[in-house]
Amino acid sequence: NRNALRRYLGVPIDAIRVKPEGNVPYKIVYRAATQGNNFMPWIVDDYGYAGTIGKPISRIQMKVEI
Repeated sequence: NRNALRRYLGVPIDAIRVKPEGNVPYKIVYRAATQGNNFMPWIVDDYGYAGTIGKPISRIQMKVEI
């Protein structure tokens, strides 16, 4: 829940990083979009951040690839 997390942190969320725990046989693929913009490129596991520092995220997509 982005709104609940934003209220908890007190600041807009502008980047996310997803990291699977342990040695898992799948990949987590994710991307984000800022208000009024298209989705950015897909990020695989924890090899980077999705989002743009200083621009709040408006949408997130995630999928699991086996």
